[in-house]
Amino acid sequence: NFIRRCERRMTLKKKLLVTIGCLIVILASITSVFASADADVYYECARYELTAKCDLKGDFPKDKTEVFTVVVTPDERSPQFEQSTVKVPANKSGTFGNITVDVPDVYSYVVYQEKGDNEKITYDNTTFEIVVEVITNDDGMVAEKHSITNLRTGKKVEEVRFVNIYESDSPKTDDDTNIVLWVTVL
Repeated sequence: NFIRRCERRMTLKKKLLVTIGCLIVILASITSVFASADADVYYECARYELTAKCDLKGDFPKDKTEVFTVVVTPDERSPQFEQSTVKVPANKSGTFGNITVDVPDVYSYVVYQEKGDNEKITYDNTTFEIVVEVITNDDGMVAEKHSITNLRTGKKVEEVRFVNIYESDSPKTDDDTNIVLWVTVL
């Protein structure tokens, strides 16, 4: 009797071990199926860099410098650029860095220049809309298209460029104001 009970217990243990082994094989198969499915939808990240230019027209004194502040703001679904504000010296460019995305979508941004405190400069108050469409292709994900729209004119443009104007105190040669008045003031 005792031997039969032991044999039955051994048989149950063997059945249990065989069942556990089968479950492990089934789970491993399922995991490999899901892993290969995930590999099919893995994308490389897309990157897009944004640059802004700030021009200063007029007779700005050569011994002085002027720096403009430009801001980029994403909509609620879009990732932020590496920098949300950039200081741009007159007649130069500044970059906000990149956005990096890993989901195909359309991302939207607004770019504007803050008004400075130099009373002799008329600051460009143009606002631009940047739209970046990230799509997938056979190689992964790429920032396939982008557009820049001047929101004041509604026209598409090639770049974000602000044109600021410096108003000099000295009369211009084509100025039709009274030169005698200027000489008396000086």
